[in-house]
Amino acid sequence: MDHKARSGSLADTPDQQAEQSLMPMQIAHHALLTPREKLDLLHALKGQSQGVLEDGAELGFSIDEIDAAMAEVQNEMAQGAGSFENLEGKQNG
Repeated sequence: MDHKARSGSLADTPDQQAEQSLMPMQIAHHALLTPREKLDLLHALKGQSQGVLEDGAELGFSIDEIDAAMAEVQNEMAQGAGSFENLEGKQNG
């Protein structure tokens, strides 16, 4: 599927949709994502963002905001907030 057709469609998965539409702290505070999913999304967002910034584009947020969101999720994990089981019975974190 080319970029033009993809840009007008919804994301394929909730993770892709969250990554495409949320700011870093919104990902960090998203109630439906596990801490591991949050970190995975934030790492992916950071990698993509660095490439975009190198091309001279603006994102609407900084790499520092992504790092702060990652630190918040890691702190949440360290405090044990992500140790409960999600709806599918998989262990979070």
